[in-house]
Amino acid sequence: MKRFVVLLLLASSPALAQRITTWQGYSAEATAGATASLTPDGPQLAGGLPKSGWKTLEVHADAGPRVKFLERTDGLRLMLYIDRSSLVPFTLRGAKLSPTPEGLDKPLDAFTPGMIMRAGIKLDEMEPAENGRTKVRFGWRWAGGSFEVTGYVMTDKIGPIYRTAIGDYVPFDPNVTVPGNFELLDAPKGKPFVVSKSKQRFELMTLKRKAGFSLVRTGQGAVGWLPTKLTKPIHRVDGAEDGVEGGVMGGVGGGGGQGAPTLPDKTPVYDSINGTFVGETDAWFHEKPVEEVQGWLRFEIKTRFGMATVWARKP
Repeated sequence: MKRFVVLLLLASSPALAQRITTWQGYSAEATAGATASLTPDGPQLAGGLPKSGWKTLEVHADAGPRVKFLERTDGLRLMLYIDRSSLVPFTLRGAKLSPTPEGLDKPLDAFTPGMIMRAGIKLDEMEPAENGRTKVRFGWRWAGGSFEVTGYVMTDKIGPIYRTAIGDYVPFDPNVTVPGNFELLDAPKGKPFVVSKSKQRFELMTLKRKAGFSLVRTGQGAVGWLPTKLTKPIHRVDGAEDGVEGGVMGGVGGGGGQGAPTLPDKTPVYDSINGTFVGETDAWFHEKPVEEVQGWLRFEIKTRFGMATVWARKP
């Protein structure tokens, strides 16, 4: 019995703190103003996520109403919790979009008007689901242009947490360009479901032609019809191509302090003295403690969601 008690005490000791779990590639995005906490039931960090800036979350556990994610600060990796209701909707693996709700009842391949969607496309608008289908709108915007898609997706292929994979992308080998302001139709002489507005020409991949119309695919993966007369062949010269290239912008910059670190690499940190494990330092943790109590150091850490108070044992 004595041995059992000793082992139980050791298991709860900060010296044997749990480590940050390995990320499995699941991501999410928080809405502006969303708040987070150091523990599932702990107080919210003051401030909330600002409107501008990086909103992507590295999700490590999504069981229950509070989602656990990794927050990286200068020299520290913190595990925070956020309400699932604070996450925005995305397409999940295997999602397909059709211009009409009936189109989802038919096989949809890479040559059918619509879109085989990769996981992680952010949905800007959603209408209430009907018969297991949801009408959505999403797109991409940049300086001088936009690209918007409207259609129907199976409701069970929409969620707040997604996992991307290389296999999600369909082949794209552009061979024509079109004016930046174009529409993709669900059929020759049909209705538009993709609207592009750009000052530059767009590169497209021709799939087939029919009665003055071309079935094309965009770099984003959308397939639809447009008048063939709008297309202009790409002439390759020494590996170069006419037209314009598209891309995805995004990313996060970072920095760090200088001088000797104030705590060793992988030092566990807690929400209070002898409290709950909430993260660890990296090799370049330079924050200075604001208080020392009985061999414990208190730090005030700036995160995207506000200031967090953490504690670590004095080295």
